[in-house]
Amino acid sequence: MVNSLDLTRKKLNQFDKLNAMGNFFSNFKDPTRLKIIYALRNQKLCGNDLCDLLNITKSNLSHQLTILKLNKIVKWEKIGVKVFYTLDDEHVESILDLAYDHLFNEEDK
Repeated sequence: MVNSLDLTRKKLNQFDKLNAMGNFFSNFKDPTRLKIIYALRNQKLCGNDLCDLLNITKSNLSHQLTILKLNKIVKWEKIGVKVFYTLDDEHVESILDLAYDHLFNEEDK
């Protein structure tokens, strides 16, 4: 029979998975990335809209989006000549909501 300490020890020995989780959560500490993530809640936006909304350069946006895409937080879709960005899936929005609720106890989102 496996006890809870053995299960915890097994999970702690999965360094690659823990490292990936650490990298994932590090994206939420960067203010620009967090603003991008929050802007994409429930909507798709093109790069120009994100630049205007966040008052950042296209170069800065491109850099931040590359990191967010590599970490499976944001995905893109080309429609005509424009590229639109959305959150990768509902898990990202759930994580954002849980963190907000944890910190601010259900204040206005």
